Amino acid sequence: MLLPLQLEAIQSPHMITSAKNQRIKDAQKLSRKRHREQTQTLLMEGLRLVRDAVESGVRPQTIFYAPTQLANAPDTA
Repeated sequence: MLLPLQLEAIQSPHMITSAKNQRIKDAQKLSRKRHREQTQTLLMEGLRLVRDAVESGVRPQTIFYAPTQLANAPDTA
């Protein structure tokens, strides 16, 4: 069973404080089908969806999360 995304497994967490951050810009590009196809990536939103994907063998490239939201997330298993 996966804990709420096991924070100790996340490598190099960085606080993002601006919508101008390049990681945010790259994630926003994933709203376009062409970009998703070119990069062979997709964007998932929500703890349950991410947890289900990880349990199915998907390895996230990047995870964005709000620490307060994650700390207060109910167990969705």
